[in-house]
Amino acid sequence: SIFIDHLAFVKGENGWKIVSKVWHLEKEETENKKTY
Repeated sequence: SIFIDHLAFVKGENGWKIVSKVWHLEKEETENKKTY
């Protein structure tokens, strides 16, 4: 559901940038956990 909330920002170029940053942050956290 959190991801869906972020999709709400997908409205305009700025929205895409916000979603991209959030998605990358979540992806980095997942990769870091796998490192451990």
